[in-house]
Parts: sequence; structure tokens; C-alpha cells
Amino acid sequence: VKMNAEHALGLYDAELETARQALEVCGNKVYLQIKRARARIGRGEIDLVENILNDGLKASDARRYSLNLFLEIARELEAHGHPALSLDVAERGVDHARDHLNMNEATEWQRLRYVQLLVMLGRLDEADKLLLALNGEIPDDEDILGWLGIVAAQRGDTQAAMRTSAMLRDLDRPYARGWIGFYRAGIAAHLDHPDEALSLLRDAFSRGFPWSTDLHVSLELKPLRGHPDFEAILHPEE
Repeated sequence: VKMNAEHALGLYDAELETARQALEVCGNKVYLQIKRARARIGRGEIDLVENILNDGLKASDARRYSLNLFLEIARELEAHGHPALSLDVAERGVDHARDHLNMNEATEWQRLRYVQLLVMLGRLDEADKLLLALNGEIPDDEDILGWLGIVAAQRGDTQAAMRTSAMLRDLDRPYARGWIGFYRAGIAAHLDHPDEALSLLRDAFSRGFPWSTDLHVSLELKPLRGHPDFEAILHPEE
């Protein structure tokens, strides 16, 4: 929580120090290396990110969370204005998955991270194929349906995206804590309906969806970046 607050406020020096202290206490963990990389990127020290990525791959939990390491660093680089480096990290993440993971045995969580790496690289047909297979295994899952709708919108299949959004709307999930609205906002954003997307996002917050610093790197809401109402959500202190 402390590191998230420091990042949101642009206190990257403090965030880096907190990450250092946490690594000393907790040992080498992927999520702490992600926080460390995030602070370095915020400080503009892009040349130091490679070493952090390598340190993360040596973490005790790297086998389970390695795709998250690549994805989070790639998203952060993209959001901070380094698109070429972001794509390079995403490509390396896909290569890492090919060499070290069996997608047929990977968890839903791992496969959804892999999908997002493919989306960053514009490999939408591959992402769609993987999502359809996942949906066959785990029907009516809001995360899978959400990404199916977003990928459909990115592929230009408006009807499929709208159908998926309607399926999400009709899910009986009284304790989803706003995640359904978040994904529907993402679909609307990728369909170039920013007002609808922002309305759905606000409704998601009212239902318990958590505000976090991850919103500024969210691939789901990427089309909203730069919109004044979305920027006001990202930076409420301003």
C-alpha cells in the first residue's frame, strides 16, 4: 500500500527505498522487483530496468509469476513513454512463456497475463484463440469474458464486443466488487465510446472496484488515457 501511494504521488525515490527495505525483509519476490522497476521507470532510469528484470527471474516465486513480471514492466514502460522498450519486454515475455510454460497446463491467471502480452504486441488472433479455449473451460468468468470483449473490439468485431458486454451485464455476480463494470468500461473504451466507458467505470467504483495506481497502466482502459475526466480519476489530488 505504501509503495502504491508513493508511486501515485510521484514520490519515486521514496518508493524505491521502500522496495529496497521490503526486499531485505521478505527476500527476492517478483512483486517487489516489479515495484522496484516501476520506481526506476518513474525516475527515468530505464537503463537499470534490465538488471531488475533479471533479478525478478531469479525470485523464489518466479516460476509462478514470471509472466506478471514481464507484463507489469512492459505496461509501465508503455505508460511512461517508452513504447519500443515496452514491446521488446512484451516480446521477451511471450518467448519466455513459450520456452518455460505449457499453456495447456498454465493457470487461468497465467494465461490471461499471456493474453495481455499478445495484445500489447498486436497478436489479436492468437489472443482470441486462447481466450475462446479458456472460455470453453471456464464459462461465464468475468475476466475471460472481459478480455474476449476487449479483443473483439480491437479486432473490429463490434457486434461480438457488444454481445460480450451484454453477457457480462447479465451475469449474476452480487459480490463481483465492480469488476464486471470495469470490463464493460474497457469494452466501451475500445469501441470508442468514452462517455459510456467513463459512466461504467464510475459505476464500477460505486460497486466496490478499487482505485489503484494500476489504472494508469491499464490496457483495458488504454483508449481513455488523456481524456480529462479519466485523468481526473487518475489524479484526484489535482
